[in-house]
Amino acid sequence: MPITPRSRLVIANVVYTTGNYYNPNWITALSPSKVGNVTAQWNADKLQGINISTTSPSQGEVLAYNGTSWIPSGISTGGGSTSGIFLSGSTTLDGTSSGVLSDTSVTAIDSSPIASGDLIKYITKSSYSADLQGSEIILVSDGTTVSMSEYGLIYSSDRLVTFSADMSGTDIVLYGQAVNANTTVKLFKTVVN
Repeated sequence: MPITPRSRLVIANVVYTTGNYYNPNWITALSPSKVGNVTAQWNADKLQGINISTTSPSQGEVLAYNGTSWIPSGISTGGGSTSGIFLSGSTTLDGTSSGVLSDTSVTAIDSSPIASGDLIKYITKSSYSADLQGSEIILVSDGTTVSMSEYGLIYSSDRLVTFSADMSGTDIVLYGQAVNANTTVKLFKTVVN
């Protein structure tokens, strides 16, 4: 079926009015400057109704909510806030040392210098309200990367905390991310040299 030419799109003062068109070669000539790339139709100024900062991000930054607006921010693996006693070093924890994950961010909850041992074993106990979770975690590091195995995971209702590990400088770091704010975590820790 042959294409029948229709009325062409009318362009006046970079305002594109409606209409039928045929062979619109003007489309290839469009550029952001011709359509006003500084307006919200081309650059979002809100995300879910919350203002986005006009500050340009640097390479590697993401949008983070600061309580009032979305702002450029570096990716943080330890940005969660905590209260309680979260230790660093090669201390053996007896489970009486604990901390509270006060929000649901990924939060550094323990660290050990790689020089103190390249194998670390944790027994974890997490609690929120009447719910409990327990698991064992083994971390092994070659000084550059960390491998982690979590096993024996058991919980009374739903999973409360997800654990992960990474290197930060010369430290092996254990992270926790709670499903609910104000989740308590207790650790038993053994460092093997």
